[in-house]
Amino acid sequence: MKRLLLAMFCVGNAWAWWSPSIDLGLSGVDDIHPQACRVQSHGYGRLAMVWESYLDGNADIVSRFSSGPAWSDTFRVTADPGHDICPSIAYDYTRDCFWCVWRRYGAAGAGIYVAQGNEMTGWSAAYQLTSDTLFEDLPSVCVIHDTVWIVWQRGALFGDSISFMNIHAAYYDGSVWSPPCPLTSDSNVINRRAKVGMRYPHPLVVWERDGDIYYCEHIGGSWHTAQPVTADIHENINPDLAHGGDLFGAGAWIVWQTDRDGNYEIYTTAYDTFDVHYRVTFNDAADITPSPLQFQAATRQGGPPVTAFSSDRNGNQDIYTHFNLWPSWDTLLQVDTSQVDDISPVMTASPHYLWVIWQTDRDGDWDIYGSYMGIGGIEEHGLAAMRSAPHIFPNPAKASFILHSAMPVQGIRIYDVLGRLVRTRVFAEFRGMEEISLTGVNAGVYFVIVATNEDEFISKIIVTK
Repeated sequence: MKRLLLAMFCVGNAWAWWSPSIDLGLSGVDDIHPQACRVQSHGYGRLAMVWESYLDGNADIVSRFSSGPAWSDTFRVTADPGHDICPSIAYDYTRDCFWCVWRRYGAAGAGIYVAQGNEMTGWSAAYQLTSDTLFEDLPSVCVIHDTVWIVWQRGALFGDSISFMNIHAAYYDGSVWSPPCPLTSDSNVINRRAKVGMRYPHPLVVWERDGDIYYCEHIGGSWHTAQPVTADIHENINPDLAHGGDLFGAGAWIVWQTDRDGNYEIYTTAYDTFDVHYRVTFNDAADITPSPLQFQAATRQGGPPVTAFSSDRNGNQDIYTHFNLWPSWDTLLQVDTSQVDDISPVMTASPHYLWVIWQTDRDGDWDIYGSYMGIGGIEEHGLAAMRSAPHIFPNPAKASFILHSAMPVQGIRIYDVLGRLVRTRVFAEFRGMEEISLTGVNAGVYFVIVATNEDEFISKIIVTK
């Protein structure tokens, strides 16, 4: 049953898409601020994750690597007396390594730091990128071709209050790091929570500025003037960015949370002008901290194919995923059903597994948990496989349905929600479109596994009578 039957897991008496939650943190210490990424090239399933862990009474950055549903033991990125917090991670295709960037404070040498490493050699010694006397925080990293780009916020603190905050950027060209360059220079405005990604393919930075979302691009050797994504009286915060990946530069999606509907909902905009906004969630609860799966932004309609977020619609914070990708158009799936707070989700994927990783307090301290589903044909940087995936219609179906596929299909299997095989059919020669009889199949929800020469695809179908 290969890849896609892994997408169904038993939870109580029900079947769910996401696996049972997996503890990925370290026992007995607080683990927070997870980030994750993947190798951005076809055919590879290597993933990496980093987070902030209080191992020795102070915060350090630790990492794990994966080439499947299991993760490696931890690799320490830092082990020093200072506090190393708020990591970000990206894969470098040219150098076949991961880059990790973070903030250090509470010891000599406070500032923004960076290191490179992988699952074979571990991590290099930390390089101090900045040593400014101002407050610096929340760095973000992205690799575009052979250049590493980092952005972060820099400003002034007076007690617990922030006087001002601006966005800065630096890049590595393979030999040296550039001096920090300000993208904003406001004296009494707070610019924060910057994320860097790729667009067409040059750097794109998105951030939060006094309750609105702004972006800026590096084109022709310089940073252009910042432009607003939102400009209204509502609170637009916690932006994130999905882009095409190093090998498949294209458009980009921006996602964020806004209270324009009376409560926090997730919105997105995409591709070219960022002037058309799409609402992703619809409810009376607070949906916050969206994290999109990195994917090639082929069209602006509908938003990122998969977005994770945290929601209090059940009375506590839980992790949800919104699918906007065939065969699950506009599908909302709860990842975890615990009665504790699950927050700060991030997403990544290999050609075989889609992962959500988040922070939770279910074990008496903060910990890192993850959940995965088996997938076929979905990769972080392309929609080509899904465009050619088999289609089933109509859905709901009654006496039969039509299977259409541009790829040769070997056969199908139909399972009920208890995992029992109820129908099989083998094609000696698939003609591109076949009618599948549902005679003898009771009304209910079923899963159709379509086997091609290289992959298996799963679709959920409702049978009515």
